[in-house]
Amino acid sequence: MKHSGLFFIVLILCATAFLPFYNIAADQRLDKIRELYNKIQELDCGDACAHFRHEIVYNTMFPAIGLQTTAVQFFYYSGQVDPETDPYLLSHMLMKVKVTYNIAASAYYTIEYLYDEQGDLVFYYWMEEQAEAQGEKRFYFHNKKLIKVIVDCNPWDGDPVKYEDVKNFKAEDVREAASLVQKALDYKKLFETLITAEQWK
Repeated sequence: MKHSGLFFIVLILCATAFLPFYNIAADQRLDKIRELYNKIQELDCGDACAHFRHEIVYNTMFPAIGLQTTAVQFFYYSGQVDPETDPYLLSHMLMKVKVTYNIAASAYYTIEYLYDEQGDLVFYYWMEEQAEAQGEKRFYFHNKKLIKVIVDCNPWDGDPVKYEDVKNFKAEDVREAASLVQKALDYKKLFETLITAEQWK
């Protein structure tokens, strides 16, 4: 029994000793995501950066809502693959997808998906703006796994919700995170289709 107790004490001490290193690694991952986001924001500068952006706009008339306009913007880097062989052959690296839409003239939404250099989702942002409700969500990812969630919402039909988690995530956040990874992949496939379609002209 003494040896068993000593084993668990050593195990706890080892786990505690490694905890600061885990926190440092987590902070470094988050810092890298923030740096990437700030860098990609330079591509989101309106008409002056139009050559870094493809865009799709949907205009749909819904019953009892009216016109809903959804804009999907794809921000990317591009460069020549082999200038000597084919100067017009370009590579395209998707970095961010930005979706904006309205519900009637009373609610406006902004959604962003941020990709790393490997094309994986690393950050998701959601914002709601309306007269009686505002809200923001931030999901951070590493290797397609959720590493941090920040929620700050004030719904018109309920109590304010505000929390920040880095572990023991809520079941609904885990489900939403899995859905977001898939949506990011779907948007990436759509972007690739747009690049191919540019050659159809």
